[in-house]
Amino acid sequence: ENFPYNKSMFSENRLYDKGNFASLIAVSKNSGNVLESPALEEILRLNEKIINITVENGRLGFNDLCAKANGRCVSNVILEILDDKTSITYPEHQHGSSLVFLGSALGGVVTDTNSTVTSSQAVKLLYYLDNDEDLEEASKLWLRGFKALLS
Repeated sequence: ENFPYNKSMFSENRLYDKGNFASLIAVSKNSGNVLESPALEEILRLNEKIINITVENGRLGFNDLCAKANGRCVSNVILEILDDKTSITYPEHQHGSSLVFLGSALGGVVTDTNSTVTSSQAVKLLYYLDNDEDLEEASKLWLRGFKALLS
């Protein structure tokens, strides 16, 4: 009653349960910085493969099944921040007009004296799916595709 769920404006903080999602934690093979090449390029390629998973003979993909806010899929904001190619402050980073908490997206972070990230050993990505009953079976199939891709 006090924290109503608005289906058209997804917010993980307003979910009544864990929700329907897939997640992964990417770690560099050589314990290096995941925010630099070649690890970052591999993470971006993997993200692209994930959002291109389709079900029902290619009829539905992540963009059809994702949880949305303002009509757009809820994204992994850390990937948007990395795409800006600016220095990243931690644990909070100013992204556009929003202050974003990165403590749940980056792990093993090293910063300089200005709280600017110099390296990170891991990045966590989340892929939230819509909880619409009409999409329930397709979402389950998409999650199976996600597991198959990462197996």
